[in-house]
Amino acid sequence: MRKLQGQFGFTLLELLIASAMIAVLIFGLSQHIRSGVTIWRRTTKSGEMSQRQRVALSRLRRDLAHSVVFDPRSDVAYGTEIGQLTLPVFEANELLFYSRMSETHQNLAGVHQVRYWCDDSAESSGLWREVTTIAQVRNDEDAQSLERLLPSCQELSIRYAYHVGGGPGELIWRPRWNKELTLQPKLLEVSVYWDNEVGTDYGLGDAKIFSREVMRIPTGDLVPYEI
Repeated sequence: MRKLQGQFGFTLLELLIASAMIAVLIFGLSQHIRSGVTIWRRTTKSGEMSQRQRVALSRLRRDLAHSVVFDPRSDVAYGTEIGQLTLPVFEANELLFYSRMSETHQNLAGVHQVRYWCDDSAESSGLWREVTTIAQVRNDEDAQSLERLLPSCQELSIRYAYHVGGGPGELIWRPRWNKELTLQPKLLEVSVYWDNEVGTDYGLGDAKIFSREVMRIPTGDLVPYEI
């Protein structure tokens, strides 16, 4: 800084140096803020995803807890004819069963057919829950309630617990419930898989497994596994 004619001032070089230092400071600060905003967004999305997952699995757990064998007459009550019911499905990637409900705000009180499945198509991707009244099932009508619980679902994987020889604590898990209609599984292991793109969007990296839980049907059975 030089004194010219009784006044103080800065040279051009000093101004350039000061401007460069301020620019470097602002750039570093902006990068720090941008990084913080990115982390906040990922955390928020991850929290939203976790919340939706908890709600979806809570809904499934509640439906399974009230699962019932609606009609044990498997030879006459179930089939594809009008007036007959749809057979329950306990497969590796789909659940269809009958459950007692109390959702009076949606007129869903009583026993209904409930179906859960995963759709990975671009048009309707997601984990879906379908509720159909007994009358609609018998008349082959559309479901009363269809809800997408999760925005994307690559795979819904389900395994069922059986006894093995030995003690009651020894279990073997299989992808299907190979028992007669009057028996329901006691324990189910439910896994929801997400594709890499969705996991990346929610700040979860490229991990595919989003959630896995063991669920229980109070009225179900834990039977020996037969090869």
